[in-house]
Amino acid sequence: MDLKRIRYFVAVARLRNFTHAASALRIAQSPLSRRIQELETELGVVLIDRDSRPLTLTEAGKIFYEQAVQLLQRTDAMVAAVRSMRAGEQPRFVFGVIPASFHVNVAQIIRRFAQMQPHLNIGILELNSTQQIAALRERRIDAGFGRVPLISEGVHKIVLREEQFVAAIPGDHALAEVEGPVSLEALAEQAFVIYNSSPRPSLADTILAAFAERELTLRRKVDVELYETAMMMVSAGLGVTIAPASARSVQPRGVAFRPLVETVITPIVLCCREGENDDNQIALRRVLAEYLGDQGYPVPQSLMHAS
Repeated sequence: MDLKRIRYFVAVARLRNFTHAASALRIAQSPLSRRIQELETELGVVLIDRDSRPLTLTEAGKIFYEQAVQLLQRTDAMVAAVRSMRAGEQPRFVFGVIPASFHVNVAQIIRRFAQMQPHLNIGILELNSTQQIAALRERRIDAGFGRVPLISEGVHKIVLREEQFVAAIPGDHALAEVEGPVSLEALAEQAFVIYNSSPRPSLADTILAAFAERELTLRRKVDVELYETAMMMVSAGLGVTIAPASARSVQPRGVAFRPLVETVITPIVLCCREGENDDNQIALRRVLAEYLGDQGYPVPQSLMHAS
């Protein structure tokens, strides 16, 4: 299977538009469309629903996209590793981060780590919590920041802190005018946008569990793949959702954030390989301990010895 075709498909899937993808890839739209058709012919399935606006993936397309992203990341990591060995480049340290803008603090943590370990070539891969487990085992990443505290053999996790969810509501919605916290019951009566972030489990399961535990049924559930898409729908007035409180620091236009009546929390989790305790891992734990302390958060005992 031609990797170029796979890269073309991923670009179209991400941008949801052939014209924009062709521009990003710096090719004409016609050959791009042909390459995708060739890929669909080879697989024997339709990957993209071309009648929808914006373009959407078929069920087969969603599965292929998930695997294609991981394949390209593995390929890029393999090529980078071989090239760095050939060129005698700096040793590499790669972070896995969930592809959502409410992970804003991670940038500052990585900056501090890079300053403490200037000999390293730092890389970042967008992976959800489940994908990070596989990436750690395959040594595609060296540490991951996720939201789901998964238990997996050979992977060590540290819950750095817990964060409260808040409601995300269209700015002109009646609930946005309510003084004080908004209840999950009130949100369940609206079109509720769930960002699934396959593969599961993901943050979507934490959100759905919050409603299920209170025996609340969502009147109308709207499924999307990405957090960014969910925020776009809220901004467009097409639904409501909930998000970690740090989402407020990058508040999209047209979205109002309100505290929740209920306590619904999500952890921020560091994952690394079990038993790996080299200088880089020690430096990362030291950076995390210092950062959490500077922000006024309790420092987990597992980080204390590194501070």
